[in-house]
Amino acid sequence: MEGDADFLGIFAAPIGVAISTATVDRRNVLALLGLAATGLARCSRPPLEDPSSTTRDRARLDVDSGREDAGVTQERRVDVVVVGAGVAGLRAAEVLVRAGVSVLVVEARDRLGGRVHSARALGTTIELGADWLFDTGFHPLAARARAWGIDVRPSDGSYRLLTRDGRHVSTTRERRWREALVEHIQRGRAAGAEGADRSVGELVRELVARRTEREADREGIAWAATAEIERRYGASIDELSLLHFDDAPAPRGVDGRVLDGLSRLIDRLASGIEVERSFAVARIEHGPQGVRIEGSRGAVRAKAAVVTVPVGVLSSGAVTFAPGLPDGKRAALSRLKSGAVAKVFAKFPSAFWEPREEWIGRVLPLDERGRWVELVDLARYGGAPILCAVLRGPNAIEVERMAERAAQGELERVVRALFPGVYVAPEAIARTSWSTDLYALGTHSCLGPGATLADRDALAAPVGSALFFAGEATDRAHAASLRGAYASGERAAGEVLSALGLVGDAGAQSAASTS
Repeated sequence: MEGDADFLGIFAAPIGVAISTATVDRRNVLALLGLAATGLARCSRPPLEDPSSTTRDRARLDVDSGREDAGVTQERRVDVVVVGAGVAGLRAAEVLVRAGVSVLVVEARDRLGGRVHSARALGTTIELGADWLFDTGFHPLAARARAWGIDVRPSDGSYRLLTRDGRHVSTTRERRWREALVEHIQRGRAAGAEGADRSVGELVRELVARRTEREADREGIAWAATAEIERRYGASIDELSLLHFDDAPAPRGVDGRVLDGLSRLIDRLASGIEVERSFAVARIEHGPQGVRIEGSRGAVRAKAAVVTVPVGVLSSGAVTFAPGLPDGKRAALSRLKSGAVAKVFAKFPSAFWEPREEWIGRVLPLDERGRWVELVDLARYGGAPILCAVLRGPNAIEVERMAERAAQGELERVVRALFPGVYVAPEAIARTSWSTDLYALGTHSCLGPGATLADRDALAAPVGSALFFAGEATDRAHAASLRGAYASGERAAGEVLSALGLVGDAGAQSAASTS
């Protein structure tokens, strides 16, 4: 998943942790672990360190609005106000500031990063939100990380597939399952190209029902649907468009993780940018004369606004626009879905799972496909012995909302069954809660049945000459990723500069330079 009320669910357990996210092939294994992640809550211990706490934070808006009721609302004026301090908002602000524009970023949270949130916990740095930089050889943030001296560790994408009782599945059988799924999807698309769109889930159920192989092969097809589709797009196959769910460029290179946390990149990106935190925007008025935003910390007037609010929040109506958004943009929002990805981290006394692979998959029937189906070995990146379970779609939402002890018990039973004879109980367990996060309501965008890339274009389109939009959901080439968020912020900043006549196209390109 690349843009959240913040908390990380706590397991009330005696172990005592208290911690508050193209083609169908193996490369999709490394896609979003959750382009979003929650903040933290903590029981009986001091708050966890927030790595994104270095940018200036204005305590108060310092220009009185002149209203009689000035104690309720104060008003400030800038050239451009950016709503949201995630990757898209900070990149837009960076480009605008370099062009000599006065910019204020307002952020509902008390931290920066949006759906990027690294936390020091469980003896290491864990990514509560986005984990990966995809295609690091082509990723602008990877290039900037190298320039900043920040270590990006390549991923090898290694994968071990097991049955529910821990038996190894051969790569030959694994490949056959993936190929059968891809073949059926291609046939379904060919048939559907002349008719109505439908969900991937409907087609997968047909495939499983028609196959005459053993039950293990039926379960294998269900695994492939989870591992190669639901992982990449962070949504249930029942919520994804068969015709357009993977409309994106094919992967070209090696993915990587920032060992000390992606929030380090956020800190550097935010350097020199003025951010007003704990400013939850409730209303945006816009017109030929500019914009006025109202929120929990007062009001701001500007010549233009860049809105980077996630799809889930925009769709919820939490932010009111006056006048309302155009019909085309509202229709696009109705078709774009907010995916759900949850993570449950379990720290063990030692890494007993051998051999060591980056990903551990579990073959399950179709009706169980998203339940504890994959684990990530975080110890491979030099940290503590931690397995991170990744859940998607309705299963992610259910696990985030169930009782803490119930979720802990489920995960322990799964890991014990996968590694009989060597399993030891975890020392600490923690989970994310993006589905209930009021500033995210999901982790990232995806294309539901009936949606196309044109919906992303419609969401990205400016409204008049003062209201502009950015965020991963608005980027047709790299949606649901940090790269898409970054590119969208750069694109929106260029649109603002052009609309305000502050620089021409050449000037906008110069301002956007990362050098």
